[in-house]
Amino acid sequence: MAESTFGPFIASKKVVASAGTPERLRVVASNGRAYKSVLIIAEPSNVGVIYVGGEFVGSTTNGGIAAGAALRLYNDKAFFLSEVWLNSSENGDGVDFW
Repeated sequence: MAESTFGPFIASKKVVASAGTPERLRVVASNGRAYKSVLIIAEPSNVGVIYVGGEFVGSTTNGGIAAGAALRLYNDKAFFLSEVWLNSSENGDGVDFW
């Protein structure tokens, strides 16, 4: 899926290249848009688990989301997608996000 933006909305994909190495959900310029909510869906074809959290997220942080499962992050105060980090138990697993 190519990244798509429409006004304040975004739809994109992120693949974690190397299992065990946290990566930002989205790297944006300093003038990037802040959001109050993001829906993260683990790719149905994933072999392992996706972990969502902060800069040091990993398998000990939380139970993660399995292939095809979804997680919605919500905060009354807007946050940047670059503040959300992903990790995976398998190389090349990824997510779609809206």
